[in-house]
Amino acid sequence: MLYAVAEFCGNVELSRLTEQVVFSDPYKISQYNRWTSPYLDRDAEAVREDNILKLEVAELKSMYCFIFVAHSFHKM
Repeated sequence: MLYAVAEFCGNVELSRLTEQVVFSDPYKISQYNRWTSPYLDRDAEAVREDNILKLEVAELKSMYCFIFVAHSFHKM
């Protein structure tokens, strides 16, 4: 699986968008976030306010970025 992620990381723009869409935007107010309002307003707010979730996601983001950087240096 890590090899597949590393290959995916070869595309810098796609990696940047993935970081934004998966690891950043869902956990804050963002112009790109969409949900069925008012039905999911509480759920969206709960995600944005869940600090434990954000710490876990930050750890995953860190691993994702590490793989990207390691792969970038490996290609040099």
